[in-house]
Amino acid sequence: MTDKNRSWVEEFEKDEELYFNNLKQLNKFLESYQNIIINQDNKNEKRQKEILHLETLEISDNELHQKDSQNLWNTLHYNLITDKVSFRGKDLTKHDSLKLLKELNNPAERKELWISYMTLGKKIAPGLVELVKLRNKIAKEKGFTNFYELKLYSQELNADSLNDIIDELRNKLDPIYSVVKKNIDRRIRDKFRIKDGSPLKPWHYMDPYFQKYQKEDWDLKKFKQTDFLKQILNVFKAYDIQLEEIVARSYFTEDKNKSPESFCLNIDRNKDIRISCNIDSDINGLKVILHELGHAVYEEYLGMDLPFLLKQPSSIFLSEGIALLFERLIMDSSIQDSINLDVSIQEKNFFENILVNLYWTITVVKFEQELYVNPDQDLNKLWWELVEDIQQISPSDDPNILGLPVWATKSHLTTLPVYYQNYLLGQVLASQFEFTLNKVNNNQWFSQEGIVKLKENIFSLGKLYPWKAIVKKCTGMDMNPEFLINQLTKVKE
Repeated sequence: MTDKNRSWVEEFEKDEELYFNNLKQLNKFLESYQNIIINQDNKNEKRQKEILHLETLEISDNELHQKDSQNLWNTLHYNLITDKVSFRGKDLTKHDSLKLLKELNNPAERKELWISYMTLGKKIAPGLVELVKLRNKIAKEKGFTNFYELKLYSQELNADSLNDIIDELRNKLDPIYSVVKKNIDRRIRDKFRIKDGSPLKPWHYMDPYFQKYQKEDWDLKKFKQTDFLKQILNVFKAYDIQLEEIVARSYFTEDKNKSPESFCLNIDRNKDIRISCNIDSDINGLKVILHELGHAVYEEYLGMDLPFLLKQPSSIFLSEGIALLFERLIMDSSIQDSINLDVSIQEKNFFENILVNLYWTITVVKFEQELYVNPDQDLNKLWWELVEDIQQISPSDDPNILGLPVWATKSHLTTLPVYYQNYLLGQVLASQFEFTLNKVNNNQWFSQEGIVKLKENIFSLGKLYPWKAIVKKCTGMDMNPEFLINQLTKVKE
């Protein structure tokens, strides 16, 4: 993912096929002889068997289905990370395209760039629909209605609980989102001199999907220190968080030959943890760094005595919750002072951005649910109906634009299926963790006491227990969206 060499992809395909075959054989062996091999009184052994079963659910028993699925995934993934955006005679990286979209003031140029950015969807959509159908075949082999249901089950989740949380968020936040959205639209109309009453189109927003929004001066002021990453590590060290070796192995600078995605990867579950991202020395770069360092903290402090299968975060969204909690350190005075940050990050503006992102996330989650229920429906129509209903963005009346498979440009649908709900649940948990840990040290979770509690009650336990037990152990309650709702309610005040 950090190099676009096709030969690496081909080598990966071979290794992956061998790995899946070995894993499948191991799971079958344990299924047949578990009463002899596994000590039913040993919680560690029973939990490992549970995890192995969940992790192998999406591996098909039909070798042809599995091979077709993996080959198609690899091809689409390669196309996604190597694609360039053609704009006025130049081939731009996605990173450069996003920066340019923030800078362009001519609506016609913005529209042209937006369309070019979304054109990738035409290349990806047919293969993605085929991949969804293959995944559904595999799910039905395993007794599930579709792959979405299988994938949630493998994450110890279910659609009813997820949709209950979404319904509660929307019921309580829709009126607030509407007010915030109208205020954002007013600022954009003023900037581009668009008459009141004229609907804004997707290309008028600073982000092509309107998945985030922030005050423009956040991007205009650079940090005074070029080594802000080093300063952040010094702050972390004061709270007994040692990440220097991880940072030394990581790749933070922009590179046209690198994947545009940001990620933290635990290579061997034995301390070889690496981060890759493309960052600028600005506020956005700081948010990305803090987020990925949050993932790294979780991976670094997993219990080293845990067996391999349990030496991982209790759930993906628990890891996202920690990463999003650390991202909020952008408002922490110790971080701001360490890098001489010369712009004030207002809590109201920060949570306004979280609200915008939350509604984008709900849009993707709802779309993906329907995608797996019926991949043959008019997916472009479904996409714009959800965007209009949830994000309150009017679709274009141009049939050529309505015919663009914008949804297919979102790489997660291809490369990380049924993943987006982890961002939503992660935000819910970040607020719940913040509320709980603030009680530990005078309304300041980022403290030695707070970090110790995270290490003892979450990180060190790995996947030894289901995520619900971990959340209850750390916070004393079940997952509850009320804390996020309370924080986001304040953005209207």
